[in-house]
This record gives sequence, structure tokens and C-alpha cells, in this order.
Amino acid sequence: MKDDFFDQIDQWSISVWSKNPWLKSLESGSDRAVFNIDQLYDQWLEFILKNHGITTGPFSKFAEQKKIFGLVKHLNPYYFRSDEVRKVIDQTSTLPPKQKESLTAQITGFFRLMGKTSMNPVVLENLETLEEWWELFEEKEEWSGMNWLQKQDFRVPASKGGFFAWNRFHRGALPGISEHPRKWVELCAESEGPSEAWKWDLKASIFAGEWAHAELPGVCGPFPLCEQCRLAQNCKWPSQQNGLNEQDTIETLVQKNRWDALKTEELTEWLLEDEDFQQNMTKLEGEAEFRLKSIDESKLLEWDHLQPGSKTPLRFKVLLELCRRFHEEPMNLGVQFSSSRDIYHHFQTRLGNLKQERFIIVILDNKHRFLSETTVTVGLLNRSLVHPREVFAEAIEQRAAAIICIHNHPSGDSSPSEEDKRITRRLQESGELLGIPLLDHVIISKEDFTSFADEGWL
Repeated sequence: MKDDFFDQIDQWSISVWSKNPWLKSLESGSDRAVFNIDQLYDQWLEFILKNHGITTGPFSKFAEQKKIFGLVKHLNPYYFRSDEVRKVIDQTSTLPPKQKESLTAQITGFFRLMGKTSMNPVVLENLETLEEWWELFEEKEEWSGMNWLQKQDFRVPASKGGFFAWNRFHRGALPGISEHPRKWVELCAESEGPSEAWKWDLKASIFAGEWAHAELPGVCGPFPLCEQCRLAQNCKWPSQQNGLNEQDTIETLVQKNRWDALKTEELTEWLLEDEDFQQNMTKLEGEAEFRLKSIDESKLLEWDHLQPGSKTPLRFKVLLELCRRFHEEPMNLGVQFSSSRDIYHHFQTRLGNLKQERFIIVILDNKHRFLSETTVTVGLLNRSLVHPREVFAEAIEQRAAAIICIHNHPSGDSSPSEEDKRITRRLQESGELLGIPLLDHVIISKEDFTSFADEGWL
């Protein structure tokens, strides 16, 4: 039985395939490369040495490791001894004993796998053999290992972005850091069996934006375009944007734009843990045209298309948020807003450039001093989402005397829509009944704002 997610991306893919006929030949698998053990071994060594932090260029301290590449000339995959591999590796002086053992096991395992399967690509990519491949990959490198297999033209599911999209659709959250690709392989195989699993992975990877380099933009990458997605009606991700789960990772919350649930300390720690991001920052700092202020959502999407699977665009988004927090004046307990313009100045930096609408309430005491703020909803506003129950729940709990509502218009026009006016009237009426009046509703855009109180609508 086909999973709902795959059924819907199958429908979504029809128009993509019709506009790009070359995908049909790719999906047919007719252009499969001929396997060559010499080339495959060289590629395998490049992959595992890189994961060990070993470079073999002429000026590298690991240059002597180059002789390991010659092993393929002397070893018979159908009969050899592991001590033959260890003998060559032991001749190098730059590797610690533990690394020598690991390399010996990975190279030995590779040759045994080639002999056991007679280098038959169909056997090398079945689920039973994938279990053996996973044992050869370094711990936590299983996904990059699957990606490596796919680059060697093995028909295996390797789209981490596709797996993330499946999790958004079904769970409304991203998978855990340690989630193994085995689950994704099994999911892709459910519809038409293991031999067709890679085709579903292909569709999912395009849907997840991993083929943007081939001018095939997806909608469910690190910055999900939910408002453009035909799966949104049945997907749990949009509905979960307004709710928080204990299992939500920092990455999930960043993708949901739930900055209100993330502490500055958490974001800073997450940002600095990525060495690749630090290296990318160093490269960009050397470019004369690089300006942090020039980075916006469209630029992040462009980088994501150029570096599919990289977390660098997402980390830049966090960096921009940290800069915004540094720039924004902190709202301290007891502070008063003296005018709607004060409200605009405080929230414009945060809300003015957002691509999604966000509805926030500011909770005030009996002297109309600041107590706290809370995000009610993220995404398109309607009366079902901005319900008085949700708006006033926190205010009642904090014994508020009044509230102010703020939301943004990504369009750049701060004029209220008819729906905005209906929502405001309903909140005003509810506030009067509860004895917690709505003092103002301020709509913020990139350049200006509209205050219901200033306009005499409240």
C-alpha cells in the first residue's frame, strides 16, 4: 500500500516530469554505468580517508597514504587476507593505531563485499547488502555513505531531504539527529518493492529541493514553502508551526521560525558547533561584495539550491536572528509603550522582513506596563487560528489588565484586510466580556504600520 506522502508527491511530480522529459530516461535507469573495481576502490578510499580527515596531496603530511590506492592492483577480492592490507597501512608513520585499525577494517570489508557479491550492482544495493555497507561506514556517517553509494550510480534511497519532508508531512517535526537511513530505505520500498525504492527517493529528493542545481526547484527544503505546496492541506507541518513539541530540535524550531521558543544561548551554541559553517564564514569574509545585511530569505534559498543538504543556509538564518536580537532593544518588565509608533519601532526589526504572517500579543498590567509577550500563530491568519481562547489564555493566566495585538504583513502593505478587521472586532468583544480590553492592534510591514487605535477603529 502506497504511503499518503508518496501518493501525493507522485501526483505533484506529474507536472515536473512533463516539463522535464529527461527525467523519464533517468527514472528508467537505462543509462546505468558499468562498474569497474579499480575506479570504485579509488572512490571508496577518497570517501573514507576524507571522513578520517586525511588528505593525500603531494604537500600533505599524509602523502605516504597514497600507496594504499595501489592495493587494488595486488588484491584479489575473491581471496585475500586482512593482514595484507594491514601490512601496507602499517608502513605509514602518521596514523595512530586506532585509525590504522579502522582503515584496515573498512578496506578489508570493501574487498570482501566485492567478492561476496561478485560485484553485481543489483546485489550490492539490496537491503541485506546495505546492512553490510552501513557496518563499513563510520558511525554517524550512514547518510553520507548512502549519498556516496548513489554517486557511484547504485540505485539506493539516499535523500535526507526527502526523509525530512516525509517527517514534516506525517509527524510535523524533523527526525532525530541519530535517525538511521534504514527507515527511509524501508519507506521508499513499501510502494513497489526494494528494486523500485530509488525511484520514490528520486521524486522525494526533487520535492525537497535537492535538484535545484538542475533548475528543478522543490517546495520542502530547509525553508519549506508551505503556501506553495499542494500537500499542505494534509501535512502536519503547517498546523504544527503554532504548536511546540518537546521533541522539537533547534533545527525544527528554526525552520518553523519559532524564535520565541529559542534562547540566545542555545542558538549561539548550535551556530558554533559546525566547523563547515565557520569555514564558509571565513571564505565569505574575504569577498569584497559580502555584506551580512545583504542576506535575506531569497539569498538563503539561493545558497540552499547551490548546496543541497548543507546546513550552512540554516545557520546563516540563525546568525541573522542573533544580529537582530543584538540590535533590538530588550523589553524589560514594567516598560510602557507611549504610542503605536513605539510598538512599531520595537517590533519592526523582528517582523518587518518575515515572509510569513505572525500574530503576537503583548500582555500588560493594570498600569499598562509590559508583563510579557507570546506568539499566538504563525502563517496565514484566519478566525479559526486567531481564536479568543488562544489569544486570551496567557493573558488570563498572568492576570493581565489589558493586551495589545501585533502582526505583520509580508506583502509590504500594512492596510488591514477584511479578515483582520473581523478578527479585531471579535477580540475586542471578547476582551470586553473578560474585562481584559484590547488597547490596540498594530499591523507592521517593512516600511510602515497601521494602528487600529490611531485610526479610531478601537
